[in-house]
Formats: sequence, C-alpha cells, structure tokens
Amino acid sequence: RPHRRPPETPMTDFRLRDAAPEDRPAVIALFRALQAFEAAIEPNRAPPETTEPHVDALLAWAAAGGLVLLAEPAAGGAPVGLLIAGIAEEGPYVLPENRRVGVVSDLYVAPAHRRRGLARALLAEAEVRFRTAGLRRIEITALAANPAARALYEAWSGAGPHHVTYAKAP
Repeated sequence: RPHRRPPETPMTDFRLRDAAPEDRPAVIALFRALQAFEAAIEPNRAPPETTEPHVDALLAWAAAGGLVLLAEPAAGGAPVGLLIAGIAEEGPYVLPENRRVGVVSDLYVAPAHRRRGLARALLAEAEVRFRTAGLRRIEITALAANPAARALYEAWSGAGPHHVTYAKAP
C-alpha cells in the first residue's frame, strides 16, 4: 500500500514577517537546518556550521532590494520558516524590461511545520513584493534530488522549469 501524505492544512496559526537585524541568529539556525537537509541529498554541500559567512553575504544581498522573510507561530515562538531573496540583473541578451529578476536563493520550513502552506505563503509574499517593485519574473532553483521542492515550485509557478542546469565534473 503506497504511503499517502496528509492533506495540507491552512496556515492559520502562523504569520509572516520581515526579518530584523536581531533575527540574525534565527536566520542562521534556519539556514543551517536547510544546509543539513541539502547535505543529506547533495554531497557538495559544506557542513552547516561553516555557513555563517555565506548567510551574512545573502543578508547583504537581500538588503539591496530583496527580502528576508520569516514564518513564525502566531502565538509566538521561534521562526520555523525562512525565505531569502534578492534581485539579479540579466545581461543584454534579455529585453531591457525583463532584465531585473527576483531570485529566491533559499526557502526552508522546519519539518514539523511542513504541509501547512508556509512555503507557498512565503513564495506568494515574495511574489507580491517583487511585482510591486516592478519585476516581471521571480525565479527559484531546486536540487534535482529534491522532488518535493521541485513539485512545490512547479505548482507555485503554474508552469514547468524556466531554466534547467546540468552539471558534470570536468
């Protein structure tokens, strides 16, 4: 008998908010949890405890027009979801009006809080923010070995992949 996932429950007990400077420890903790998850399916990931400089670089990138969102229990408590996004500039091979792209670099929801719509809510909020900023496209990348993320992103986008990247060791 195949394993069936429980139906998604609504996000009524959670709220989204912008991360503040004092949230840096929570952002680092959530990013480390994401890194640990990815390290289990992608052997090129650095150990989670070494990623703090990368998180600081992401936070600086997001501060220049992007966003860092947290999902947390409405009743209070530690954040359980994280989205980090910034803006990338495409080159002259893209029409000028399409060159600024919102890029979600990292999206994570703690395992105990998944299937409640938190990831979709974080993506929807990023989409609204980037649309308001005049961007015409938002992108997110998933590891090929992460079918759950790929399914979520495909459902969220309403389309198939925009880019497909393949990698080979030389």
